[in-house]
Amino acid sequence: MIGLRPTFFPCMLPLSCKGRISKVSWGAVFFIAVSAASTLCAQSPSVSDRKALVKDSSLIVSGVVETERWVVNQTKMALQMKRAAIPSPADFVIGRIFTIRVHELVKRSGRLSVGTTVKIFVSGFSPREGAPTLTTGQRYFVLLAPLSASSGDLENTTLYDPRSQSGKSVPFDRRSVYTIVGDEYGAIQETPPNQRAIQEIRAAVRSSRH
Repeated sequence: MIGLRPTFFPCMLPLSCKGRISKVSWGAVFFIAVSAASTLCAQSPSVSDRKALVKDSSLIVSGVVETERWVVNQTKMALQMKRAAIPSPADFVIGRIFTIRVHELVKRSGRLSVGTTVKIFVSGFSPREGAPTLTTGQRYFVLLAPLSASSGDLENTTLYDPRSQSGKSVPFDRRSVYTIVGDEYGAIQETPPNQRAIQEIRAAVRSSRH
């Protein structure tokens, strides 16, 4: 993966389940350590591949990840809370929503402007191999396409913040939500070793305008 660092996912119980575990919040810590340099050298896409990624992207931005929330299947979560002594988030978390504050618009879509935020959906509770990984507080160069409105996995879902003490969730509105194009190659952490890849994408965007 490009520009990854160990990622921590704290897991907090909703209020309805806290009494069952003696006031102690359950948690799962996932540490994913990947050698960015070796992966970049061995698996970086070619310039032509980057052009294809740019073509498939309706929006390309540079910005900082501000928040992360879970997309939770309400039915599966309710069943887990009833059946399991210590519920496993992997059984009911469909994916995660990351909010990025836009610092630069490289390829524009709609009325989005610098300073606004973009919501990005990444499927799964924990990153699979080859999937994009975003870390709160870090700056990324991301290639995006609108989230498909026909995705059946997103039915009956809500947004839940595992860091919140309230345990409340809000309905998940898939409108104006994006997904990352090209998996890990579509979310590049803005670090010196990754500048060449970023410049190749910028060049591909410029050439697509001619």
